[in-house]
Order: sequence, then structure tokens, then C-alpha cells
Amino acid sequence: MADYIVVNGIRIASDFEPETFGRLTTIGPRFLLPRKHDKIRKDAHQVCQCECGTCKVVATRSLKEGGTTSCGCRQMDKNTERLTKHGDYGSLEYQSWNGAKNRCCNKQNKGYPRYGGRGIQMCDRWLDPENGYANFLADMGRRPSTKHSLDRIDVNGDYCPENCRWATITEQNRNTRAVRNLTYKGKTQCCTAWAEEYGISVAALYGRLEAGWDIEKALTYPVRQMRKRC
Repeated sequence: MADYIVVNGIRIASDFEPETFGRLTTIGPRFLLPRKHDKIRKDAHQVCQCECGTCKVVATRSLKEGGTTSCGCRQMDKNTERLTKHGDYGSLEYQSWNGAKNRCCNKQNKGYPRYGGRGIQMCDRWLDPENGYANFLADMGRRPSTKHSLDRIDVNGDYCPENCRWATITEQNRNTRAVRNLTYKGKTQCCTAWAEEYGISVAALYGRLEAGWDIEKALTYPVRQMRKRC
């Protein structure tokens, strides 16, 4: 067992010989740190430099057992290689998935307060570190057209196969929190959809409702036709 010296309350090995584990090379002697949930027992750690230039502190046991072999860039390279191989890296489907993931998980993303910040999450299947995007693509398929983008059916629900679809801007506009939903004869849909179904304008429907008409009368009362002037 290595001899240790104490520096600022931290026990540091007095000897050091660089070792390489995968992409990581140790650049300093071992030092002991308390375990996360056990302040009495301590584990050896070392500062390592990755082939990509990143430095990080890694538990020596993880290095020896092969649990950590890079700073994280190895998995990123694998993901990039897989996506590039299938022509998906940078595709619109990938951008949709990656954008949704960042809105849910990245607190630095400008959209986070309206998504992750109010409890909207992405399902574990789509967040899988190795196959998240592949799972997303398998569940959602390709976009039907360039006019379609990723949309949640329940705007307060999560990003998951059951709650997502490819939709046009028109379809998505019907699905915002600002759209007023109406229930008539056991069926619930937005005002725009009701207006289309009953052949009246959205403005007329809103006007009738604001005037205090009940839903049935607002939908079924004949629209007054303008007289033609001779």
C-alpha cells in the first residue's frame, strides 16, 4: 500500500507513476476522499487527462476495473458515429429530439422554464444514453413533410410515444394552452375545430360565446347571410 502525506487535510500518495486506462492517463498521485454517503470510509481518486484534453477526477477503483475509460467523449463519439452512419446526425428529426430533450433537461436552455421548469419531462426510453434517439426515431418515424414538427397532444404532458405526433403549424396552433376547448354532445375539441365542423367562422363562434350563447345555439344557429345589393 502506498505511503501518504497530508496536505490541507487531504491524504495524498507520496509516490506517483503515470498510468493509462483507455483514453485516460493519470497526471497526479492518488489522494483519498470520503465516500458520498460514508464520511468515515475513504476511496482513492486521481486526476486524469483524457486524449481529448479534458481533465477530470476519477475514482482509482473505477479506472482499475474499467468502469471509466474516458471523460465521456468515447460515448459521444459512438453516438456521433452511429448517427453519421445512418445519415441522421444533424437531421431535422434529430434536431427535434435534441431540442425537446434540452428544453426538458437543460436548465440553461431558454425554453426550460416553459418545459422542464413546469414539470414536463422526456420519457426514459427517449433519454437512454446510448439509444435515446434511435428509440425516438423508431417510435415517431420520419416527418411526413417539411411542414411537420414535433408536437405534444396534451400540452401539459411529457414527451413520450403516447403523447407526441408530427403536426403542422395549423394543427399545433389548435393545441396551445391559449386555445379554448369546448365540450358538446360528449365531444371535446378547440373552437377552431368546432367552427370548421359546423361551417361558421371562428370569429362568429367566439362572438356568440362572449355574448352569452350556450354552446349548442352558438354552433347550430344559422349564420346570417348578407343581402346582395342591386
